[in-house]
Amino acid sequence: MGMYNIIINVKRFGPINNTRFRLSPLTIFTGESNLGKSYVNYLTYYLINFLTNKGLQRLVETKLKNKQDAVITIKEIERDLNKNVEGFMRNFLRSSEVECNVEYVIDLPGESDLKVSYNIREPSTIVHDDDGKILHPKPILEVSINGKKRIYPGDVPEMKTYYLTQIINNVIQERIFGAPYLPMLLPPSRGAFIGLDYTTTNAITQEGDMYRIFLRDFDMSTRLQQTRKRRIVQIVDRLLGGKLIVEKDKQYLKMTNGSKIPLTAAASSVREISPFFYSMQSMVYPFRSYCFEEPEAHLHPKMQIAVADMLAISLNEDNIFHITTHSDYILQRINQLIKLNYILKENKKVFKELCAKHDLSKDLCINKEDVSVYYFYKTDEGVSVEELSVTDKGLPMKTFFSVVDNITRTEDDINYAIKQIEQEVKNGN
Repeated sequence: MGMYNIIINVKRFGPINNTRFRLSPLTIFTGESNLGKSYVNYLTYYLINFLTNKGLQRLVETKLKNKQDAVITIKEIERDLNKNVEGFMRNFLRSSEVECNVEYVIDLPGESDLKVSYNIREPSTIVHDDDGKILHPKPILEVSINGKKRIYPGDVPEMKTYYLTQIINNVIQERIFGAPYLPMLLPPSRGAFIGLDYTTTNAITQEGDMYRIFLRDFDMSTRLQQTRKRRIVQIVDRLLGGKLIVEKDKQYLKMTNGSKIPLTAAASSVREISPFFYSMQSMVYPFRSYCFEEPEAHLHPKMQIAVADMLAISLNEDNIFHITTHSDYILQRINQLIKLNYILKENKKVFKELCAKHDLSKDLCINKEDVSVYYFYKTDEGVSVEELSVTDKGLPMKTFFSVVDNITRTEDDINYAIKQIEQEVKNGN
């Protein structure tokens, strides 16, 4: 996995000013509420959404208009990313007043420019059908990027720009991330939108806003239900007491006794986490990038820990996660899995003993190098962001230290007061 070479310089966006973020395969934004964590999370989603969807189409069309070769540079891609981010965020957040002054920097080693050329070639082979009728095969699009050729048969030239854009998108993502990724958006309060039909959706959302995008991504995950990994399915079944299924375009929780509960009638915890679970169960795309807002929402601590485990399993399958969280349980579990990875490297015997005792496994281990953590906190000047150091002992739980200390001291004082009262009652005072 890549992403180590992507920097987001936030000059001004919401409460965040003049702050720099370096992305990793697992990027965690944590801290108190209302400090801009989600804003930064959405900036990472925009990056992959831009490269995956139609963000590059205008650049490709301009570069290859009336000619069959061109050079597309990373600087030009950065320019278009930076130029379009504010408009995207205004639609995404449904606010025309959003100010989003952000600079993306993509620092690739070696040659970063893409030398693109193409040729539309008529097929030379005449094909006959069973009746002897001559069939005319479709033209072939030959594309070369930095000397590597790709061949696409299809509706050329009608689909020429589509093919060229998709090919260039994939090559750029391979250069930046190591593979092409499909973004999956999991916004806040997603459970409230589960089960809505498209008529209702169109009435309450608008083109480009986060919930329209979320419902599109969720619909894709539920339509292609091919099991990805047995361990993932086992975790889901165990947590929910049944299976998430789709019948006639409707989502259900099928219980172990055979009964079915419409997802709209399921518990809030099931509705909230079901889009992630459906995605984990499907083979919609080889690699996915998740913009995950508060994975702990409405979940029991046991389920929060299981979600952290699923993040780890998926991370080890080369998927990408950027998440906001307030959950002590999720962060503590990620800490454990980073430490587990260290133990695996240093002492396999001890590792096997721990796995046997606590139902752990190698696919849960998290490499510390794959994790970046940003802690958001208030200052007299506004909001500050600190990148926390991730070591073999995990990440510092700075977010919760003061809260835990305060509640512990309060608990101690209350317990001491109770003991004093009990002693006074015992002494007859």
